[in-house]
Amino acid sequence: FRAIIMILKSYNLNYTQVVHCTDFYSDDDINLFRQMAARAGICVPANPVFSLDTRQAATAIRQQATVRPVVLLMCKLNHRAFLSELNRTGMYDKNDFIANSMFNNDAEIVQGYEHVAEGYISIGIDYPDLPQFFSQLATRNAETYMENPWFEEWYEKESNCSVGDNPKGYATACPAKTDITSAPGFMRDRKAVHVINAVFAIARSLHQVLTSYCGAGYNGVCGQFVTASRANKGNNLLNEILAVSFDTASYTSPSMRFSFENRGGAYTYTVYNYRRSSPGSNIRQFFNAGSVNPSAMSMTALTVTNVPTVLPTCPQACVECLYMFAYQNYWYIDGDLIIPAVFDVHYQGSSGFYCGALRQGNGVQYTEAFKF
Repeated sequence: FRAIIMILKSYNLNYTQVVHCTDFYSDDDINLFRQMAARAGICVPANPVFSLDTRQAATAIRQQATVRPVVLLMCKLNHRAFLSELNRTGMYDKNDFIANSMFNNDAEIVQGYEHVAEGYISIGIDYPDLPQFFSQLATRNAETYMENPWFEEWYEKESNCSVGDNPKGYATACPAKTDITSAPGFMRDRKAVHVINAVFAIARSLHQVLTSYCGAGYNGVCGQFVTASRANKGNNLLNEILAVSFDTASYTSPSMRFSFENRGGAYTYTVYNYRRSSPGSNIRQFFNAGSVNPSAMSMTALTVTNVPTVLPTCPQACVECLYMFAYQNYWYIDGDLIIPAVFDVHYQGSSGFYCGALRQGNGVQYTEAFKF
């Protein structure tokens, strides 16, 4: 979320619509994005839902015609369906689209809709290969591997065949060699590294916590850990998880350093711009337009050819943005009675919801006078 917000701020885009799918993003996720955007002075006046059933979001964004930038928070399947809907409605040249990391630089998403996706800005993580994970996966035999109760079903789905005597709705039986990584429908999902990193982080942190309670040579969970305060154990474990830092050379290629930043994985995102390979060419491709590091709050200068030239506006009272006031700084002094006061602590910023420079005179000093 922060990477997308940083891109919006770099182009002074203080209003944006958010189209999301409920399959991957919950209402809480969208509320979190709105909150984070509000703290950066960006209003989200509309956040329509796009589903494979209704496909109405492409029409809904017309209702905010002056808010051209549209952030797309979707999974891969929905991204492609949304391109199809933009193509059907002819709306692809009416907005500027910024897609989440599920879009990345995936040529499969834009195939057949290259003209629709032209101008898209997307972000992505340069995921490492997982040679050991996929090699281990290749050794799993759907007929004999029983530890994972869903593995046989997964293999049948990817291979479009049935394992064993029960046809289960498939026309053919699977071959004797049941290597799932060679199944026709199997795709290597390198984003699985997030799961592996998370498990390693928890395991390493548990080891540190158990060592602190049970000693360096502990053998299993000791009595001191069992009888310790649940709150203390939980806080200690959380602190260890957030402080974890390790090299992934044992399971990724190339190796990477994993750590947490603001309770999320610390990653640098590549920014892509999908555009024509040269002026007048009919060939379109993803270009590396720069990078964003939300953890360090830094980004390179972006080389995007389709920077919005018309800034989004909210010409009316913009009641849709009033929620942003809940995320402005305020000073609360406890008491039985509350006397409210409003002071111009800052000058007006680049939008109605973003503060400018501090007002040294006729401004911030009055807050202390009020407290006095």
